[in-house]
Amino acid sequence: MKRRAEIPLTESEQRIKRGNEILREIKRLDTDEVVRNSTPIPPKCGIYFLLKAGRIIYIGKSTNVLSRLGQHANSVDFDTFTVAECDIEVLDFVENVMIAKFKPELNKKLKDNDTVLRFTL
Repeated sequence: MKRRAEIPLTESEQRIKRGNEILREIKRLDTDEVVRNSTPIPPKCGIYFLLKAGRIIYIGKSTNVLSRLGQHANSVDFDTFTVAECDIEVLDFVENVMIAKFKPELNKKLKDNDTVLRFTL
């Protein structure tokens, strides 16, 4: 039996493949794991989780997480935070997936004119 030569994936197909890998990883996450994997010094670019009494109350994204957390310190009542390092190219996607999965109470609903990605967890 002859083996088919693999055809290289296009850039778009590679992004879709990576997005599917990210979705599989997120599907396995739970709040306890997010809390356990918190980091004392946030990476420069990533998704951050504000926690209160062990619950995720807000999820956000930033290319400078430390600066963004400083802005939240004066306006949001949270006990601690954790950060998931993330490439800038997928920040919006990962944030949307995390918000859909954990449904934090302080995240506002998307405005009518915002683009919404449809996916199933």
